[in-house]
Amino acid sequence: MFKKAKILVVITVICSLLLGSTMVFASDLPVVAESESEIVYGDANGDKYVDVLDIVYIKNYLLGKVDFKSSDNFIAADVNGDEGVDSLDMSLIKQYLLGTIVIFPAEKMKMWVLYTPKKEDITYHIEETSDGRYQIVFEVLFPSSGYMIEYTDELAVALGTLPDGGTLISLRPINGPIFWKYLGPSLTVMTTKRIVYTLSGKGNYTFELLGTWYNFTI
Repeated sequence: MFKKAKILVVITVICSLLLGSTMVFASDLPVVAESESEIVYGDANGDKYVDVLDIVYIKNYLLGKVDFKSSDNFIAADVNGDEGVDSLDMSLIKQYLLGTIVIFPAEKMKMWVLYTPKKEDITYHIEETSDGRYQIVFEVLFPSSGYMIEYTDELAVALGTLPDGGTLISLRPINGPIFWKYLGPSLTVMTTKRIVYTLSGKGNYTFELLGTWYNFTI
């Protein structure tokens, strides 16, 4: 642990320390309905699955060639939750099929609530990757499987000077992780999910996450 000292900040930069600053999710939700009455968001054609056929169905709906079989199918196709079905919904379904997102905005609004993990349920360690890079890995313990983490890999970096003349690298996420709790049924088993950030290399670090500073040296 570092001793308390006045840190002279010499430069502050905003950067991404992972390739491609994409949104990352972790979820344990099934993608197929468990009952006939359950709405599967993205399932525009009513076959209880989300696939490319649903994109085609919405396209035909917009061209006036088909109509939705029921109000539930219309709700399922309205994946952005704006009470309409248009090209934005098609785009979100494409992202879902590509794995860019794992939950639609409409589903999040109806079935998820914000959650704050306890400090004692968060641990961390340092890992070295096969290509020689270092990562800080935060592991968050949840009471069941119905939780999701949403975060980006972008970090704010500040370089400071330690009392012994060494350099201190201070890091914090530009956008901190967001935790969600699923309101529907989930497995009642404790589940651990990971949040991973790539570090710039060896050195003295302090990393702030959710109001707690973690100090370490590589």
